[in-house]
Amino acid sequence: MEEMDEYPIKNEKKNNNLSYSKRFQELNKQAKNFQYKIKKTSEKLNNVRLELEKYTTRFDILELNYQDLLNHLNTDKNKQNEIKKELGNKLNENLDKFRISDLLKSTEEINKQIQKIEDEMYSIRKSNQFLNINHPNIFLKIKEEFKSLQIKISDNQEINTLLKETEIIECIENFKQMENLIQNLEKLLNNFLLQIYLKLEIETMISQDNKNIEFQLNFFQVRKKTILSFNELTTPEKVFFVIVFYISIKIMFNFKNIIFSNILLPKTYNKRGSIFRTLRKIIPVFERENNLKSFNLIFILSNLAMKEQIKNLNVLTI
Repeated sequence: MEEMDEYPIKNEKKNNNLSYSKRFQELNKQAKNFQYKIKKTSEKLNNVRLELEKYTTRFDILELNYQDLLNHLNTDKNKQNEIKKELGNKLNENLDKFRISDLLKSTEEINKQIQKIEDEMYSIRKSNQFLNINHPNIFLKIKEEFKSLQIKISDNQEINTLLKETEIIECIENFKQMENLIQNLEKLLNNFLLQIYLKLEIETMISQDNKNIEFQLNFFQVRKKTILSFNELTTPEKVFFVIVFYISIKIMFNFKNIIFSNILLPKTYNKRGSIFRTLRKIIPVFERENNLKSFNLIFILSNLAMKEQIKNLNVLTI
């Protein structure tokens, strides 16, 4: 502003000879020039202010990130110190249990232990000559033992009978067929058992005398991921399994009309609620599985009143 005030004074002598209108035009021109310069300067100042605000915002963000990173580093450093301290305490506790003299042994003691081990190995080799590969008669004695065993086997009629190849092959084939039947039964049962979130595994075991085959039933609870025996199941689960086991056996033998009655159940399993719950669960399986649609289910229920109708079940009261 000072520059604007001085400019007309400096040029006053030059403009003395100009008319009033000319002088006014000249001053007006100078005022517009100064106004233009002020506007440009103001725009530059505004741009500088905006640029400064932009860098200030970036600086604030960087400062926040720096503080956050610094906090994380301090937290990690504290954790590292705690781990070092805890590890140091553990090492001190373990080292306190031992003395240095217990951990280190002299060369003389080590040599004595080595000699003791070598003496024991020599004693073992000497007590049993068959362990010594340099023994001159070892292979002859083994050969004689095999010949003696072969004579005993050939003279024993019972052993010869057991070792008939055809019977062994037949036994293996029968066992394979039995395994296939068990696998098919297991698969069929699991189609039903999954309705109550159970899965069955039938484990085949042979008795110690090799004369009997036993079956162990393992029930896997899908939700709880636990394995139970049959006796550990709840009463409704036992009733469900007994009914579907009976029905599955009938299906295995291709009985197209499967008749089931609660009279077949033991008294402890003849529970109205559990029986009807089982029927509600298994009927949809027959409708859903293509290989079961050809079978007809007939239930004969004695002294059990049905309080609620079961879907897709025709009821005849006798």
